[in-house]
Amino acid sequence: MMVRPQKGKNMEKIVRQKLYEQVAKRLQEAIVKGRYKVGEKLPSERNLAERFGVNRLAVREALRTLETRGMVKTYPGEGTFVTNSTVTPVLPETLIRLFTEDHLEIKAVDELLLIRRYLEIAIIKNINLKNIDELVRQLDYILDFYSSAVQAGDREKVAVYDEQYHLALARAGEGKVLSSIAEVVWEIIRKYQRLYFLQCAFPEKILEYLIKIKNQLSQKKIDAAAQTMEKLLIYGDLEFRTFLLKKK
Repeated sequence: MMVRPQKGKNMEKIVRQKLYEQVAKRLQEAIVKGRYKVGEKLPSERNLAERFGVNRLAVREALRTLETRGMVKTYPGEGTFVTNSTVTPVLPETLIRLFTEDHLEIKAVDELLLIRRYLEIAIIKNINLKNIDELVRQLDYILDFYSSAVQAGDREKVAVYDEQYHLALARAGEGKVLSSIAEVVWEIIRKYQRLYFLQCAFPEKILEYLIKIKNQLSQKKIDAAAQTMEKLLIYGDLEFRTFLLKKK
């Protein structure tokens, strides 16, 4: 008779690497080795999917991972370009595991959302006014795609453009500290941010907030833009927290 192993405290859990992580690793190695040089455009998602024998979603996740590490940058409608050939240190495994579905704690999520809220306010207040016109042009460009995705009901794309909007704000600051911290925070919240947009009642309301923030920035009303961002995040955080509690 076959005896099945019993689960116990001494058993070690083997975690399989996800497809997108494998693709990210292969692309990262190619960039580090110089196969794709800084400034060079990467092949399309379709071509990469065919090359690695995976679906396009896995490729998209891999590119987002590399963008978080500062190695590539994706421009809507243009493609993904190599921006750095060195590897940015990844998040500690213990921190990542804290926010996986198997270990998710509402208190940890509350803490993360609060950190993000204050970070986003600080990011806006740190924006370099000399670059405000260029930032507004970037935001307008992103918001055009954002609006089209909302109208089409494509929640996945809404989540992508939402992230690009917030990271554009982070990169418009006078220093690199807030931008670097924002990249780390997005590494953690990306999955939950997309989960939120799949569930949120009114994505068009989020869009209205973002347009208002952009307009306030164009008028150089920094404090007003920061206040609007805080209202937006409080609104979204409460809705997302309610969803997580129902899911539990």
